[in-house]
Amino acid sequence: MIDSTITLENTLNETILVARLDGLWAQICRRLDEVHGVKIDMQGMEIEVLRGMLETLQMSRPKLVVEVHSGVNRQELLDVLEAASYQRNAVPVEPVGVEVQPQFIDNHSYAFHAGLA
Repeated sequence: MIDSTITLENTLNETILVARLDGLWAQICRRLDEVHGVKIDMQGMEIEVLRGMLETLQMSRPKLVVEVHSGVNRQELLDVLEAASYQRNAVPVEPVGVEVQPQFIDNHSYAFHAGLA
């Protein structure tokens, strides 16, 4: 598991290969290029994942659920989503208490909807 919150103390160095979904999807979709839904739970790497799939998000406009984690800049996350034509006002998937408006609480998921084309 990759976790952006792990410190360098007592860790091993590993090489991790990373691929952008925008470049990889055409190779694995077998001509069924539309994406209907995406769930992202990347332990602090959510922004990097979203940037790697901007074209896919803009073309297919899938239903999108993002679990946010500590260390993720919420403003930057919302800016990237807005660049992909998603509304900034998410819906809490698992509201905490009386959370109606998204608070983007660590380790909780939020559903984002694509804006009008």
